[in-house]
Parts: sequence; structure tokens; C-alpha cells
Amino acid sequence: MAALGTQQLSLIRSSSGYTGELPALAALLDADDDLGVEQASGHLVCQCSRLKAQATPQQQAAARAAADGVAAAVAAQQLIPAAGAVPSQQQQQQQQQQQVSAMLLAPGAPDLVGLTAEQALSLSSRPSAKSKLVLDFDGHVLEGSPWNEVAKRDRLVSAAYDKDGDPNSFNAEEIADIVAIWRAVAEDYAAFDVDVTTADPGDAALEGIGQRAVIGGAAGDWYGVAGGIAFVNSFGKRGLPCFIFSLSLGPNNPKFIWEAVSHELGHTLGLLHDGIVPNPGNPNGLSYTTGQGLWAPIMGMSYYAEVTQFDAGQFPFSNNQQDDLAVIATKLPRLPQQHGSSISAATPLAPSTSRASGMATTAVRVAASSTFTVSSSGILSSTGQRDFFSFEAGAGLASVAVAVTAPFGVGAFTRANLKAAATVYDASGAVLATLTPPKAFAMAVPESTFAEGAEKSQSCSGGECLQPPTVGNSDDGADPSDSVMVITAMKVTREVPVNPNSRATGRAVQYYRCKAIITLRTASGGVMANATVTGTWSAPGEVAPDAAATPADTRRSGQAVFWSQAWRAAGAAGLCEFTVRDVQFTGKTFDRSASFTSSANNWD
Repeated sequence: MAALGTQQLSLIRSSSGYTGELPALAALLDADDDLGVEQASGHLVCQCSRLKAQATPQQQAAARAAADGVAAAVAAQQLIPAAGAVPSQQQQQQQQQQQVSAMLLAPGAPDLVGLTAEQALSLSSRPSAKSKLVLDFDGHVLEGSPWNEVAKRDRLVSAAYDKDGDPNSFNAEEIADIVAIWRAVAEDYAAFDVDVTTADPGDAALEGIGQRAVIGGAAGDWYGVAGGIAFVNSFGKRGLPCFIFSLSLGPNNPKFIWEAVSHELGHTLGLLHDGIVPNPGNPNGLSYTTGQGLWAPIMGMSYYAEVTQFDAGQFPFSNNQQDDLAVIATKLPRLPQQHGSSISAATPLAPSTSRASGMATTAVRVAASSTFTVSSSGILSSTGQRDFFSFEAGAGLASVAVAVTAPFGVGAFTRANLKAAATVYDASGAVLATLTPPKAFAMAVPESTFAEGAEKSQSCSGGECLQPPTVGNSDDGADPSDSVMVITAMKVTREVPVNPNSRATGRAVQYYRCKAIITLRTASGGVMANATVTGTWSAPGEVAPDAAATPADTRRSGQAVFWSQAWRAAGAAGLCEFTVRDVQFTGKTFDRSASFTSSANNWD
């Protein structure tokens, strides 16, 4: 690419927004095979061929089960009618749609069920924002654009998102996918004053302030081999949407798609690929990194990671030190801090039984005999940001929880970017409790209870990651047998975790998976909470016998729950068996010989 010459490289740098020196740009173009140049305009093009991905049968089954499980998990959930004067029909529709979007974005809330295609294509994360990121699921036609020059075609027709062979309508599973993808992308860009929306305002309305992401079809329809394609730094430029080829991602795997959508939109905002330089473990380096452990960068290959985020190249051997959030902020305004940044400036919370009135701005002192709930919500828009809240209460027990964006369906399709934490202080600033997610890939802080003195004012802050307290464990050293853990009960059942009529065809779609519940105690009979249990499954949905299960922590009841992978079946004979491999808790030992370590369920 150095052969392009200084003039052409300067044009590319100007068009793409690249801020480095020309030799570095030339080296980047040489190193990344998926980074090219559209000669007529000088735009950088990311074709992202390595983002094309084939999901395993187990990953596809899990995605189908998640989509169906949305209905099973919240079947009783209903839309809340708007109160007040009777509005016009159009106003009613707008109010209901805003309410649907708000309910979907509520921290911890599962995806709504029973949405129509019209509602799914009218979702909006921040309707008042001037900037727009449009997720286009219903097909798109493009003429007279640089993409037409790339494809050497006068007319480019992108297919609608389609899983059932009917591109003219969306069935229940497709609608569930659209909602899940929108919600995940909205979470990725939540730190910015931008409306992530499935409503199409038209190309003219996006000029200068928005970007379209076309989702559907296969790359081979008109382009070639890719999971997605985008012009770098094309945000707000007419006729330059980015494309996400859903049939090349799974096919139609919602987790793969939402990662690719955020990735391609990132390119349009000026972001480049996250890879690794040559190193002892990988002498050739990588154009895209899959991350480390449970984490991966969005601008790498993030399909297979539990937690995905924008980054600044903080991982070992990074080949790209772009501060993703700072680059995005050159196009999209970052949201200001919404709550107090210190104990003295803490946002006061008033007693309430509802989430909405938990946003009150005056604190209320409550008698010691009263029980009340306070709540609030907001967005942490900067790395390391801490939000403070305060309330006044009498003596007794207090419970604190921090909810984040819920995963997709029943499975472990994490969408949250924030790994939450809460620190509880008294009025003097002394720490009463430090609360964090209970396991490595968990993002929310589950409800935790602690005792506090009379007439104390507490503040909770988010954004730190410290070790969680041990709740409910017998660990006072009075009985030596408290240092020994024993599994006293274990049960495996076969479950049907889906809505059997979730497809538009109305035919029953039968999924099965197995559930194992283990009960952990100390040898003296004390409840063991927050112990980490590992084990393996032998079940029809697993990729192999003795497949490792995701580790689980015991709850305050001392129980841990494990789910096998889902599989489609008509009820044929089978076997599910769960085997405990280890139990870990600092300062305690697991007595395997005295424990139930295996349980099975056979069916005909």
C-alpha cells in the first residue's frame, strides 16, 4: 500500500479521519487484509471477511431457545396503558411505543413479549437525541452510491432479516431477535447522546447526524465473503450505510449479529480493528483478536466472549491503541453524569414502592418500624465514573441490588457492558458493605442484605469491582466441621424451557434441556452461600460427553442451579447426567466422599 504514494495516502487519511502519520497508515493497510481503499473517493473500506462465522449446532440451539425463552420467562408481563387525558390515536401509538422502548431498556427487565412487527420496527433508545443509529431490518435498496461503484452494480438490493423463508413478514422468533439485537446495540452506545432506533426516518433525515446499518441477506448476494462491511468514518454521509450480512453470521445468530452491528457502526464512527502484534505466542499476530478469557473487544472478533466492550488497546500485544470511546465522542456527544459524584453531592432518594417515584429529589426520614424501597436508574458514561445516592432510615436490615441490562432470554447471552458494584457508607463515610457480582462473568449485583445502625445515611456508588462479601456462611470458627463442605442433595430433571407456539406456523417446536440442582452445606449443617461449583454434563444438547458446564455459585439458600444446552427433540428416549467436579470456597475444603456428586435422569 505504500506504493499508493503520498498524495493518495493523504487523501485516504483525510477521508477516513485517520490521525496517524502516513507511513503508519501504509503499514496498517499492509497488515490488515480486510482494510482496503475505494479508489474513486479515497474512503477506507473494512470488509470484515474474518467476521463471517458459522455457529455450532449447540450455539444455534441456544439462540433459538433464548428467543423462545423470552416468552416463557415473562409470559405474564403486560404493557402498561398511559394515564391522563385521552390522547389522539397517533399520540396513543407514540406514547405506547415510547413506553415499550422504556420498559425494554429498564435495568434488569427481560425482553417484552407479544410485540407486533410494527412495534419492533419502531423501537427508540433515546427519542430526544439528535444523532441517530438506525438498525434497518426490513430490506434496503441503494443506487448511485460508492457501494454501487464497489459492487459494479447500478442497483443494490439487500434482503430483509429472514429466518423462516418469508421475507415479507416477521414471525415471533424474528421479532424476538430484532428486539434483542436492538437492545444490545443500544447498550453498547448507551454512554452517548444518540438514539439507537429501528424506525427508519429516511436517508435525508440522517444526513450529517446519523448512520444506517442494513441487517439481512448474505454477503454473496452482491459483495463477496464478509460478515459485515463499512466505510471508515462515514457517519452522516449520505449513501454510505454499513451492511451486516445475517445469513453469513450463524446463519441468523442474534448474538453474532449484534456484535457485528456494533462493530460495523464503530467503523463508520472512525474505529479500526483490534488485533495483536506478532508475539511469542502468536508469531504472525492477528488482524482481529478474540480477546482474553471471558472478554473481547467489540472491534475485534467478539462473537464467542461473554463480555464485550469498546476499549483503548489495554490488552497485551494490542496493535491498536485507539481510545474507542474518545473517537466515538468526536461524532456522538457523551452523556453528562446524571447523579452526584461524591457523598456530599449524592442524589437523595425518597421512599417509594415504584421505580418511577424512586427518582425523587428529596430525602425522607423513615421511622424505625417502617419498611420501604428506594430505587433510581441512570447511565455511567465514563470509565471509572461513580454515581452516589443517599437515603435515611432507622435501625434494622437493609438490602441493596444493582441491576444492569438483562441477558437475552434464558441463556447466557450477556448484553451488559457495565460490571456493576456498590459500596455502602454510613453518614461518617465509613464503609458498611462492598457488593459485587457473584461470579466472573456476572455483571449485576444481586440483592444483598446487611445490618446497619439507627438513623444512618447510606450512599451507594457504582462502577468498582471488588470481592463480594460472604452472606449466610457459617464461618465463625466455633465448630471445626464448619470448614468442611458437603453436597447433601442433588437432583436432575428434564425441562421444556420454551413457548411451543412461538413460530408463526403455529406448529409446536419442542426444545428440551436438563436442570441440575445441588444443595451445599457445611459438615455441621450450616448453609453455604457463594461457593463456586464446577461440573460436567452428559446430555443430548452437549457437544461431547462430560462437557464442562458454566460454573455456578451457590445462593443464600445454599443451592446452585445448572442448565444443560438446549436441543430439539420429539421426546425420544435419552439420558441427562450431571457430575460435580469440584467445590471451592476460600478457607474451606470439599469432602467428596461424603457428598452426592452425580445424578441422572433417564426418560423413554
